[in-house]
Amino acid sequence: MQITDHINLQVSYLGKKEDLHKGLDDKINAALFDKVGLNHDDPDVQFTTSKHYQITLTPLENGQVSLDKKVVGESTLSLADALKVAENKVEQGYSSDAIDAKVTRTADVCYFTEKVVVRSLDKQRLENSYVELIDQLATAYVKRLNKQPASIVYTVLKTTKEYRNDQVIPEEIRSGAILARGESKTSLDEAERRANTRKKSKSIVYGKEVSLRIYGQLLERQIQAPVIENATYATRGTSPDKGSHYTRAGSGSAVEPHRLQNISSFR
Repeated sequence: MQITDHINLQVSYLGKKEDLHKGLDDKINAALFDKVGLNHDDPDVQFTTSKHYQITLTPLENGQVSLDKKVVGESTLSLADALKVAENKVEQGYSSDAIDAKVTRTADVCYFTEKVVVRSLDKQRLENSYVELIDQLATAYVKRLNKQPASIVYTVLKTTKEYRNDQVIPEEIRSGAILARGESKTSLDEAERRANTRKKSKSIVYGKEVSLRIYGQLLERQIQAPVIENATYATRGTSPDKGSHYTRAGSGSAVEPHRLQNISSFR
């Protein structure tokens, strides 16, 4: 079963009566592409039956356009119906060259998730690493990447082992080497407060794990990613939810440095 995201779209078009349908269609398609990087006829896009049209007319008085008056017609059926409602409110005609049309639509768009994991001995470097990885994903997926996290978990690990720099932090730290662990879905500071221990730790490892939505289908291919400064790997694997997993930290179990594997291309 595919998971979908409800994408709400609202656009307006000002123009002649005969151009309203095409004008609104073009605007809706552009708004959809801007939000999810997919066209309206993509198989991963399905518009719902819910819609709302609004037409605003500028009536005439004694054959002249009355700019200080507006007549509104609305409909959940069709643009033509909204126009008819508005026209029925006009007594002396209206300007057919400047009709303001608006439509609200909802599209169900299929997506999969990418998991990004970053770790660092420094809070600011952690955030910088995260931003760099997101930039790499954005380069690959373009507008298909939703940068708003679907979920986020901050972690703080106080360890018995000393890590002198980010590059030597393993992808998985053994439980026996962890004195205290703090987790939070809100902030790194809260996670740090929860990592309580009376024992003196040799290192504090800050972590950030984020799931991101990617609209459309995963296309199996490989793209060589730009080298990330001060990072020895940025790798991807399949996560349990059939999404993906990117990691940035030290050498650990990384096999292919600086490679984002099987990245879906923009389409």
